[in-house]
Amino acid sequence: MMARSNGKKVKVKIALAVDSEGNWGAAGASGMTKSEALEYATDGCEGGYYKVYWLTAEVEAPQPVEVEIDLPAEAIEEVAP
Repeated sequence: MMARSNGKKVKVKIALAVDSEGNWGAAGASGMTKSEALEYATDGCEGGYYKVYWLTAEVEAPQPVEVEIDLPAEAIEEVAP
């Protein structure tokens, strides 16, 4: 189910590391420091040297959507305890 946007924007920052053999890792989370993200992202880069890219984005925070439906009586099945 798709959620609607509540208009609130969230800024995210993700460390993306790619090594000379094509291995890569990415990390970023609320509360994670830049050094923690860098360490986690580069953990799998074992191919000689690596380069780190910092990806930043601003995305909309979702909000739950409440949906009401009308079902015909014959579509409702009683469940015995």
